[in-house]
Amino acid sequence: MNTPSARLLGTLALLTGMAGASASSPPATCQIGPVSSSPMTYRVPTGAQGTLNFRVRCPAGQVFVLRLSTPEGPVMGANASLRFYGTGQSSAVMSLVDLPEDLTVSGEREFSLNLRAQAGQWDLGGGAYRVNLEIGTEPLSSSLQGEWP
Repeated sequence: MNTPSARLLGTLALLTGMAGASASSPPATCQIGPVSSSPMTYRVPTGAQGTLNFRVRCPAGQVFVLRLSTPEGPVMGANASLRFYGTGQSSAVMSLVDLPEDLTVSGEREFSLNLRAQAGQWDLGGGAYRVNLEIGTEPLSSSLQGEWP
């Protein structure tokens, strides 16, 4: 039996986060990168696995929250679903597996997110598939940073 294979690639749009600033000072921003992931070859009987790695550096003394999103909306939850698009009408479903609950950054933090495409997606055509994943930060609200009474 000939099973199709597809290469799952991530096209990433990097965003920086901004903290509140007065007109006289520029906004504080986080730097995101470098971002790396290796192409994964999908096979129907086994699926595919890989990782997405990146570093976030934020101004000291401030806490930021990492935000992940695609054109379809925010990426959240322990097994967040991503849709990769190929040529024509082809699309593949992948998950960010075991997404950490704590996505805060104070200073510098490395992220290594696990990606998995489930086996059995028979309707995939051969070729490359891509996802537009935006990685950004925003300042954690000062009301959320306070101590518990």
